[in-house]
Amino acid sequence: MAALLNEIPGDITVFKKAYTKNKTLAAAVRQYVNELFGQEGLVVVDADDRSLKKLFVPVIQDDLFHHHPKRLVEEKNKQLESLGYHTQVFARDINLFIWKTVCGAGLKRKTRPSKLLIQRLNSRRSKSKR
Repeated sequence: MAALLNEIPGDITVFKKAYTKNKTLAAAVRQYVNELFGQEGLVVVDADDRSLKKLFVPVIQDDLFHHHPKRLVEEKNKQLESLGYHTQVFARDINLFIWKTVCGAGLKRKTRPSKLLIQRLNSRRSKSKR
């Protein structure tokens, strides 16, 4: 890695430090993005962090069962339209779909949240109400 970094022209100190001091690509990217843009207020998080995922469970449950994100987006869209702006975001009842490219042909299909995911969320929801 060090040999490759030495071949790159210009000042790449930020990148050298990030890639040589971190064990994972994700950690290196978080470090250099934070160093480059942290002063601007950009917050970098590790989306694969177990504790962050636990914090996200109520958000997923809310989207699946109550559809609040759609209502919030629609309210903001109305406010923006009243100020003369065009709608930029269109939310659905459930916003947990994954778009996949099928067979490299550029065709897209929607994948709904799995029954197992919904069962697990329902189970957590019923446990939290006890």
